Amino acid sequence: MSFAVATMKKMKQENLPGIEHHDQREFKKHSNKDIDPSRSDQNYDLVNSSPIDFKKNTMDFINAHKKSARAVRKDAVVMDEWIISSDQAFFKNMNNQEIKHYFETAVNYFKENYGTENVRYADVHMDETTPHMHMGIVPFTKDYRLSSKDVFNRMALRKIQDDFPKYMQDHGFDVERGHEDSERKKLTVKEYKQVQAEIHKQNERRNKTRHSISENIKSIAPNTYINYRNGKKSEAISTDDGFRAFLKQSVNWLTNVLLHQLQHWKDKLHKQAVSLDNREQGLIQREHDLQEKAKELNSSDIAIYKQKSEVYEEAINRLPFKTKMTVLNQLTSVQKNNNLLHSAILKEIRKILVWV
Repeated sequence: MSFAVATMKKMKQENLPGIEHHDQREFKKHSNKDIDPSRSDQNYDLVNSSPIDFKKNTMDFINAHKKSARAVRKDAVVMDEWIISSDQAFFKNMNNQEIKHYFETAVNYFKENYGTENVRYADVHMDETTPHMHMGIVPFTKDYRLSSKDVFNRMALRKIQDDFPKYMQDHGFDVERGHEDSERKKLTVKEYKQVQAEIHKQNERRNKTRHSISENIKSIAPNTYINYRNGKKSEAISTDDGFRAFLKQSVNWLTNVLLHQLQHWKDKLHKQAVSLDNREQGLIQREHDLQEKAKELNSSDIAIYKQKSEVYEEAINRLPFKTKMTVLNQLTSVQKNNNLLHSAILKEIRKILVWV
C-alpha cells in the first residue's frame, strides 16, 4: 500500500511571489530538471479558474477578514503551503480523471477542517515525475486571528497525519499513514523529491535484477534444476514443476532482499529527518529565549527611565521659579522632538544639583 503524502511549509509575504512563479509555471525556463515544459499545459488549479497574484490575493483576503485592526507584520506567516501527493506506483495505473479526483478529495478534507475560503489555491502539477499538488491555506483561527502557530501547531499536524489517510481511504483510495513518530520531520519539496528519487532507484535496481535472473534461467535446461531450501543446496530435481518452483522461490527471495535494502534506506533517511527536526526545535527555543530576554531588557529600560525622570523632577522642583520655568520649557521642547533629554540640559541639571 502507498503512503498518503501531506507536508507543510510556512510562508511570509516576501515568499509569495516566488511561490507563485513556481506553482503557476510563470517562467519558461526552470532550474528544476524534473519539470517537463511540454506537459505544463496539463497542470490546473482546483480553486481558481485562472492564474492569480498570490500576494495580492492573500493580503486582500486577510485584510478583509482579520479580527485585529492592526496592520499585518511583515514577518508574519500569512500562508501555509501544503504538498499533497503519494508515490509513483500509486499513480501509475490511474487516468487523469482519477488523479484529479484524488486531489479534489484532499482539498475537500482541508476545506472541511480549516475553512473553504481559507484555501486560496490548489495547483496540481502533472508535468513532473510524480503528480502532486501545492495547496495554500491562510492560517485563520475560528475567530479570524492570523496565527499559523495556533492553527497548525504540533497537535494539529499530528492529527492531520492520522486523519488525512483515513479520510482518503473512506473515499476509496488505497493509501496509508506514514511512520507514526511524533518527531518525524515534515519534508520540504526538495527533500521529498530526494526520497522519491532514492525509492525510484531502488525499484529500478530490483527490476533490473529480476530481469537478469529471468534471462539467466532461460538458458538453464529445465531438467538440470538444483533446488535450494533455506538458502542451502539440498537436492536435484529434473521436472518442469521443480524448475517453476525454483523460479518462484528465487524471485520471492530476491524480492525480500531488495525490500530489506529499501527499508534500510528509508530508516536512514528518517533518522536524518529526525536530526534536522531536533535542530529546528533547538533554534525555535533559542528564538523564544531571545524574545523573553528582549522583554526583560525593555522592562528594565522603562524602570531606569522612570527613575531618571523622578530625579530630574525633584531637581527641577528645587530650582527658583524663574529658572525652573526656563528648564521645563527646554525639556518640553526636546521631548516633543525626540523623547530624549538633550545633553546640554543634562549638564545644566548636574550643575544645579551641585549648588542647590
